[in-house]
Amino acid sequence: MRKTSPSTRPGKGALRGLLEGTRKRLFDSISRLTEEQMYRRVEAGLPSIAEVLAHLPQAERAMRAEAEAVARGDRRAVAFPSPQQEREWAAAAERMVPPQMVNDLVGARWQTLRFLDSLNSRDLSRKAEASGSVLTVAEMVRRIAAHEDEHAEQIMRLRQQFEQGTHPRREEQRQAQK
Repeated sequence: MRKTSPSTRPGKGALRGLLEGTRKRLFDSISRLTEEQMYRRVEAGLPSIAEVLAHLPQAERAMRAEAEAVARGDRRAVAFPSPQQEREWAAAAERMVPPQMVNDLVGARWQTLRFLDSLNSRDLSRKAEASGSVLTVAEMVRRIAAHEDEHAEQIMRLRQQFEQGTHPRREEQRQAQK
Protein backbone atom coordinates (compact mmCIF):
# COMPACT_ATOMS: atom_id res chain seq x y z
CA MET A 1 0.00 0.00 0.00
CA ARG A 2 1.32 3.41 -0.83
CA LYS A 3 2.18 5.78 1.96
CA THR A 4 0.06 8.89 2.36
CA SER A 5 1.94 12.16 2.60
CA PRO A 6 0.76 14.70 5.17
CA SER A 7 -0.63 16.95 2.43
CA THR A 8 -2.88 14.18 1.04
CA ARG A 9 -3.84 12.61 4.36
CA PRO A 10 -7.64 12.40 4.44
CA GLY A 11 -9.62 14.06 7.17
CA LYS A 12 -12.57 12.57 9.01
CA GLY A 13 -15.06 14.12 6.60
CA ALA A 14 -13.39 12.58 3.56
CA LEU A 15 -13.18 9.18 5.26
CA ARG A 16 -16.84 9.35 6.27
CA GLY A 17 -17.76 10.22 2.68
CA LEU A 18 -15.72 7.29 1.42
CA LEU A 19 -17.40 4.88 3.86
CA GLU A 20 -20.86 6.22 2.96
CA GLY A 21 -20.11 5.90 -0.77
CA THR A 22 -18.97 2.30 -0.54
CA ARG A 23 -21.99 1.41 1.58
CA LYS A 24 -24.31 2.92 -1.03
CA ARG A 25 -22.60 0.90 -3.78
CA LEU A 26 -22.94 -2.25 -1.70
CA PHE A 27 -26.63 -1.70 -1.04
CA ASP A 28 -27.19 -0.85 -4.71
CA SER A 29 -25.50 -4.14 -5.62
CA ILE A 30 -28.00 -6.18 -3.57
CA SER A 31 -31.14 -4.19 -4.29
CA ARG A 32 -34.04 -6.21 -5.67
CA LEU A 33 -32.27 -9.57 -5.25
CA THR A 34 -34.49 -12.43 -4.22
CA GLU A 35 -33.58 -14.61 -1.28
CA GLU A 36 -32.99 -17.47 -3.72
CA GLN A 37 -30.51 -15.34 -5.68
CA MET A 38 -28.69 -14.35 -2.50
CA TYR A 39 -28.07 -17.98 -1.52
CA ARG A 40 -27.43 -19.37 -4.99
CA ARG A 41 -23.89 -20.16 -6.05
CA VAL A 42 -23.13 -19.09 -9.59
CA GLU A 43 -20.59 -21.88 -9.82
CA ALA A 44 -18.78 -24.27 -7.52
CA GLY A 45 -15.98 -22.64 -5.62
CA LEU A 46 -17.49 -19.15 -5.72
CA PRO A 47 -19.26 -17.76 -2.66
CA SER A 48 -22.93 -16.94 -2.65
CA ILE A 49 -23.93 -13.31 -2.24
CA ALA A 50 -25.22 -14.24 1.23
CA GLU A 51 -21.78 -15.53 2.19
CA VAL A 52 -20.18 -12.31 1.00
CA LEU A 53 -22.69 -10.22 2.97
CA ALA A 54 -22.25 -12.27 6.15
CA HIS A 55 -18.47 -11.87 5.88
CA LEU A 56 -18.46 -8.08 5.50
CA PRO A 57 -19.62 -6.92 8.95
CA GLN A 58 -17.33 -9.43 10.66
CA ALA A 59 -14.37 -8.26 8.60
CA GLU A 60 -15.24 -4.62 9.23
CA ARG A 61 -15.38 -5.21 12.98
CA ALA A 62 -12.01 -6.98 12.92
CA MET A 63 -10.39 -4.21 10.86
CA ARG A 64 -11.94 -1.52 13.05
CA ALA A 65 -10.72 -3.27 16.23
CA GLU A 66 -7.19 -3.22 14.82
CA ALA A 67 -7.51 0.49 13.97
CA GLU A 68 -8.89 1.22 17.45
CA ALA A 69 -5.90 -0.50 19.07
CA VAL A 70 -3.48 1.50 16.92
CA ALA A 71 -5.34 4.77 17.63
CA ARG A 72 -5.08 4.10 21.37
CA GLY A 73 -1.37 3.39 20.99
CA ASP A 74 -1.85 -0.22 22.15
CA ARG A 75 -0.56 -1.84 19.00
CA ARG A 76 2.28 -1.26 16.60
CA ALA A 77 1.55 -4.16 14.27
CA VAL A 78 -1.74 -5.07 12.61
CA ALA A 79 -3.00 -8.66 12.51
CA PHE A 80 -5.24 -9.81 9.68
CA PRO A 81 -7.99 -12.44 10.04
CA SER A 82 -6.91 -16.04 9.57
CA PRO A 83 -8.33 -18.22 6.78
CA GLN A 84 -10.23 -20.12 9.50
CA GLN A 85 -11.90 -16.91 10.68
CA GLU A 86 -12.81 -16.09 7.07
CA ARG A 87 -14.46 -19.52 6.68
CA GLU A 88 -16.38 -19.08 9.93
CA TRP A 89 -17.68 -15.69 8.78
CA ALA A 90 -18.84 -17.17 5.47
CA ALA A 91 -20.56 -20.03 7.32
CA ALA A 92 -22.56 -17.46 9.29
CA ALA A 93 -24.57 -16.87 6.11
CA GLU A 94 -26.22 -20.25 6.56
CA ARG A 95 -27.66 -19.13 9.89
CA MET A 96 -28.92 -15.72 8.80
CA VAL A 97 -31.70 -14.42 6.60
CA PRO A 98 -31.02 -11.39 4.34
CA PRO A 99 -32.62 -8.79 6.64
CA GLN A 100 -30.35 -9.97 9.47
CA MET A 101 -27.32 -9.60 7.21
CA VAL A 102 -28.32 -6.06 6.28
CA ASN A 103 -28.90 -5.16 9.95
CA ASP A 104 -25.50 -6.59 10.81
CA LEU A 105 -23.92 -4.45 8.07
CA VAL A 106 -25.69 -1.36 9.41
CA GLY A 107 -24.57 -2.11 12.97
CA ALA A 108 -20.94 -2.66 12.00
CA ARG A 109 -20.87 0.58 10.00
CA TRP A 110 -22.51 2.53 12.83
CA GLN A 111 -19.71 1.32 15.14
CA THR A 112 -17.07 2.29 12.57
CA LEU A 113 -18.52 5.77 12.12
CA ARG A 114 -18.70 6.25 15.90
CA PHE A 115 -15.04 5.27 16.09
CA LEU A 116 -14.17 7.65 13.26
CA ASP A 117 -16.03 10.50 14.97
CA SER A 118 -14.03 9.90 18.17
CA LEU A 119 -10.68 10.41 16.43
CA ASN A 120 -8.61 13.56 16.21
CA SER A 121 -5.95 14.29 13.59
CA ARG A 122 -3.22 12.84 15.80
CA ASP A 123 -5.17 9.59 16.18
CA LEU A 124 -5.69 9.38 12.40
CA SER A 125 -1.92 9.74 11.93
CA ARG A 126 -0.88 6.98 14.33
CA LYS A 127 0.98 4.20 12.53
CA ALA A 128 1.34 0.45 12.66
CA GLU A 129 3.12 -2.16 10.60
CA ALA A 130 0.98 -4.43 8.43
CA SER A 131 2.52 -7.10 6.21
CA GLY A 132 5.66 -5.10 5.57
CA SER A 133 3.88 -1.78 5.03
CA VAL A 134 3.26 1.04 7.44
CA LEU A 135 -0.36 2.10 7.74
CA THR A 136 -1.91 5.04 9.52
CA VAL A 137 -5.27 4.72 11.26
CA ALA A 138 -6.74 6.81 8.42
CA GLU A 139 -5.39 4.30 5.89
CA MET A 140 -6.85 1.46 7.94
CA VAL A 141 -10.28 3.11 7.78
CA ARG A 142 -9.79 3.57 4.04
CA ARG A 143 -9.05 -0.17 3.80
CA ILE A 144 -12.43 -0.91 5.39
CA ALA A 145 -14.07 1.06 2.58
CA ALA A 146 -11.88 -0.51 -0.10
CA HIS A 147 -12.67 -4.01 1.17
CA GLU A 148 -16.38 -3.32 1.03
CA ASP A 149 -16.05 -1.80 -2.44
CA GLU A 150 -14.23 -4.91 -3.71
CA HIS A 151 -17.09 -7.07 -2.48
CA ALA A 152 -19.74 -4.74 -3.94
CA GLU A 153 -18.01 -5.22 -7.32
CA GLN A 154 -17.90 -8.98 -6.72
CA ILE A 155 -21.65 -9.01 -6.04
CA MET A 156 -22.30 -7.00 -9.21
CA ARG A 157 -20.32 -9.57 -11.23
CA LEU A 158 -22.37 -12.38 -9.67
CA ARG A 159 -25.57 -10.51 -10.50
CA GLN A 160 -24.46 -10.09 -14.10
CA GLN A 161 -23.90 -13.82 -14.33
CA PHE A 162 -27.44 -14.39 -13.02
CA GLU A 163 -28.88 -11.93 -15.52
CA GLN A 164 -26.86 -13.27 -18.45
CA GLY A 165 -27.95 -16.76 -17.63
CA THR A 166 -24.46 -18.10 -17.12
CA HIS A 167 -25.11 -19.90 -13.89
CA PRO A 168 -25.46 -23.69 -13.58
CA ARG A 169 -29.20 -23.82 -12.88
CA ARG A 170 -30.10 -21.94 -16.08
CA GLU A 171 -27.64 -24.07 -18.06
CA GLU A 172 -29.38 -27.21 -16.75
CA GLN A 173 -32.77 -25.75 -17.73
CA ARG A 174 -31.51 -25.00 -21.26
CA GLN A 175 -30.17 -28.52 -21.64
CA ALA A 176 -33.50 -29.97 -20.45
CA GLN A 177 -35.41 -27.91 -23.04
CA LYS A 178 -33.33 -29.28 -25.96
